[in-house]
Amino acid sequence: MPRAVDKIRSYISHETGRGKLFPGKRLPSYSAMQDQFGFSYATVQNSMRRLQAEKVVDIVNGKGCYIATPRTLKLAFYLPETTLNFCQLKQLFDKHLDKSLRIEVELREWQRYEIKPPDNETHAIMIGASYNSPFSIPGLSSFEFFDGFDKLLKQLHLQNSGTDNAFYVPFYRNVSQFGINLDLLDKSGFSINDLSSDFGWWDELNAKVQVKPSVIVPSSFYCNQQYPWWFGYFLPLFANLLINATQSPDAIYTTPLFDTPSGAKLLDIIASHRSNHANNLFYSNKSVIELSAGTWLTMQNKTRKDFLVKNFMIKPYKFNERKICLLGQNCLQTFMHHDLDSDDRNRIWEVIKILLSKPFQLDFCNLSGMLSVRKDIAPDEYIWNNRPDFAAFIPEANDINISGNIFPSHYLATIAALIEQYAFYNADKQTILRQLDKKIAFNIKPQIT
Repeated sequence: MPRAVDKIRSYISHETGRGKLFPGKRLPSYSAMQDQFGFSYATVQNSMRRLQAEKVVDIVNGKGCYIATPRTLKLAFYLPETTLNFCQLKQLFDKHLDKSLRIEVELREWQRYEIKPPDNETHAIMIGASYNSPFSIPGLSSFEFFDGFDKLLKQLHLQNSGTDNAFYVPFYRNVSQFGINLDLLDKSGFSINDLSSDFGWWDELNAKVQVKPSVIVPSSFYCNQQYPWWFGYFLPLFANLLINATQSPDAIYTTPLFDTPSGAKLLDIIASHRSNHANNLFYSNKSVIELSAGTWLTMQNKTRKDFLVKNFMIKPYKFNERKICLLGQNCLQTFMHHDLDSDDRNRIWEVIKILLSKPFQLDFCNLSGMLSVRKDIAPDEYIWNNRPDFAAFIPEANDINISGNIFPSHYLATIAALIEQYAFYNADKQTILRQLDKKIAFNIKPQIT
């Protein structure tokens, strides 16, 4: 025979399912339940105390028992504001977040804020960042055993970077291609057709532009020795040089990578950037090309005040008419306070499912200019895909798609440190190239699914 507490719990569940009871609704008095279920008053009282401990009901002294209302959870959501204006992002949360979840979202800029772990006031934090950006914060949560996790992953593009998607849930993607300031290119005496995939034109362009370096530079990036991962900026160029030189789409997955003619060319191109002392010169209309133009500029060239280029074009890195797409992927890392119960954790999981739903993903990507991680979003559903050259950012089945996370962050730092020895301190080029291959001698495999 069911215990009294089980019978009352079953009654509450049944009536809630019928819509007769709901959070905040007052339950019958103990005397009424005594008559309804045939239990003693003390039994009903003890059962309700048990259900209060289970957070099924709230007991308010002198007023009665109520269906429990979930406490409001505070979620701090960290994202670089350059990804999407926070006013727009707040509107997306207001539009898509289910109010019944009772979750209050506070948007924070993770590049500027000191990220603190969750506590009794901020119950959970969610950070949108690359797989290469782990955070030393307690409470990193896995969603592997949450309802619908496996089904959700099957709907997403995944990068098999060796990172567990249960902890690092895919959020959005971006592609880096070759950007060209058409007005400055014309002033340099070059044309689009001169810019071949082998970069044999680089030295001539660099020599012409360096005549007036205070006015214009060939490329916008520089090797910042205080930033250990700057080599990631040159990965699209490196993949392009290597694949075209070897005539092999798989060249990026085999060694030697650096101790090759394309590796030597890469080092010389990187060294020619050492005199540029400011980033984003392309966007401020002062450099001819951008070696790693991101998907975001498809939309944000109209909204960002620091984007001053009036006449630009995106040219894909290519090999035999196939685009070479370096795919970066942003993921969600979620940290929960230790006192969150299973119901609280499930509500956070519901937030993730909303962020990865097709309606949210479409709105987010069409505002930010990013690519969705969902497989069911077609190229023509992106409103930013409205120029022929912007199609360079859309990976297609026949393209050579390469993970932007092919090198873990510690490898990127090592590569940067070694290249700096050549670029700034006159180290022997051949020695550096050989040492680079020794440091990255590991099994590199395709990481796109």
